[in-house]
Amino acid sequence: MHDSSSDTLTALAVHEHTARTVTSYEPLTVPSLAQTEDYAYALTRNRAVTQARMTRQEVLRRTGGPETVIYLHEAALRLVVGDRKVMRDQLLRLTLMCAWDQIHPRVIPMNAPLHVALRHPATLLTFTAPVKPLAYTETETATVFHDDPGAITAYQVKMNHLERLVLPPTESRAVLARWADAYDRDTRT
Repeated sequence: MHDSSSDTLTALAVHEHTARTVTSYEPLTVPSLAQTEDYAYALTRNRAVTQARMTRQEVLRRTGGPETVIYLHEAALRLVVGDRKVMRDQLLRLTLMCAWDQIHPRVIPMNAPLHVALRHPATLLTFTAPVKPLAYTETETATVFHDDPGAITAYQVKMNHLERLVLPPTESRAVLARWADAYDRDTRT
């Protein structure tokens, strides 16, 4: 993972802090804005990156923070990051997030039809006018920002398609709770 003290991650935190909405998707992991500390560390094996993610998440808990939609593919719930206890805690947190005012975890079920929108991670931020939307993707070595109108349109199309694939909020919460329970049973046996 890239250095959490980089100018790029500072810029990312500033953009997330000033955003009106944040919509994020990861195909095989929980998006960083919804990760528990143990999950983030198990995924990155980097304390600085983990701490930077935890600090970035403060934006979700503040009054007036951005309306946030987290798209999670059910495959990400099935892949064990760390161990089953880490997964239990991560799924419990996602389940609890379903009751938060400004955050909406939504599950794309395993039986959703395959579509190009499912292939790559993406995050789209919108701001109060006149500030234009901004998109970004995190990779192992960089955070790539996109502000070109054509790229923003492509990200908007992607998010609109993902919205058509997700389960409704109550069903998403039920899937998250079911997986949390399954990991909980596994940690007790």
